[in-house]
Amino acid sequence: MHAENSLELRPLSRRLFQLWFVFCVISVLLWIACVVAHKLGWDPLSKHLLSEPLSDITVYITRFYLYRTPAFFTNFGDPTISSFAYPPAAALVYFLFYKVTPHPKYLYVAFSLLWGAFACVGSWLFCTRLLNSARRGSLLAASFLLFSFPFLFMVQRGNIEIVAWAVITMGLLAYLEGGLYAAAILLGVAASIKIYPVLLLGIFLSRRKDFGPAAAGLATFAGVTLFALWFTGPSIKYAAHGYLSGVAGFQDVYAEHIRAAEIGFDHSLFSVLKLIAIDHGIDPAVLTRPYYLVTGLVATVAFFLRANKLPFVNRLAFLVAGMILLPPVSYEYTLVHLFLLVPLLLAILLRFSGVEEAGQAKIAMGALACILCLLLPVDLYGTEHAFFAGQIQVLPLLLLMGLAVASPWGTLDLGIDAA
Repeated sequence: MHAENSLELRPLSRRLFQLWFVFCVISVLLWIACVVAHKLGWDPLSKHLLSEPLSDITVYITRFYLYRTPAFFTNFGDPTISSFAYPPAAALVYFLFYKVTPHPKYLYVAFSLLWGAFACVGSWLFCTRLLNSARRGSLLAASFLLFSFPFLFMVQRGNIEIVAWAVITMGLLAYLEGGLYAAAILLGVAASIKIYPVLLLGIFLSRRKDFGPAAAGLATFAGVTLFALWFTGPSIKYAAHGYLSGVAGFQDVYAEHIRAAEIGFDHSLFSVLKLIAIDHGIDPAVLTRPYYLVTGLVATVAFFLRANKLPFVNRLAFLVAGMILLPPVSYEYTLVHLFLLVPLLLAILLRFSGVEEAGQAKIAMGALACILCLLLPVDLYGTEHAFFAGQIQVLPLLLLMGLAVASPWGTLDLGIDAA
């Protein structure tokens, strides 16, 4: 069935309306409390962040004067020349931001505004069609803004997660429209920028006929990475060693240590284990390899034995939650990848009409509640060492993964769940 027919118009159920309304009220209260806390000086952590806007997009400016030279990977011991800690394809993204204009902040803000406008218009069109009412659709789309904290946080930091998010979103939209190879290629590009989006290629593994697009996605991931290594130079081998050293340095500084200014924004499962380990006098560095092995094995088994047999939205939610939860470090802006799940769940929930579907509806509503919890502006509260909001967010992420494999939530009638 074509995508236009996937959103059959149904009245908003009372329970769904009540859930959405409750979370909107909670979000409004939290935003108000955030403003009050900032005015009264109760949020020293947010003051630190607000004093350095867009710092992520400018942090490598000095380093990139050396891009495409062997000295690009040299550790100068100078804190003003940050070592590059991203995959090779991410260097291409930074290179474009620095090459197009001498003011990358302006380019980043422009890109953020354009992508934000695209997301807002798309949300409004979706909600209007979903509810068969311009007024109610506009009201629902406007309420989405109450859950925009991860997007605002990402833009305020100037993080290139917005590029990966845009590419992933376009890839998933292509998938929903039946463009499987286009979707796989876009997801492969996103994975080359941030690595963990490679998990999303799992959406192609439920049907044997989709193995071709999955292979195309992996080939794109490998091809873009190899091109980025060649482009960096002076040789692929030399560049690969340099990038691996940078990523290893990132793990040593960020993943294996507690950074007071950032731990509250880290909702990685490993952040919880790290805090427990330090509290018991254990060096978190000794846990990294076991963590990768155990979480990788458990997630793989759960996916292939259960999630991969469920409808598309279940599989996508499981993979997106895993992509956010399982990396050794995962900051607030990674939650933007949950945004696309919200309209998909709304579309499914508005289809439920029979008593026999009540159990599925409850589980889908629970999943929606988990996502809305994660999109609330809770990270700006408390002092350093006092409020670990990121570690609290681990709970709804784990629950979301569990609900994704507990029961089918329903289908979108796009033909993507056919055998």
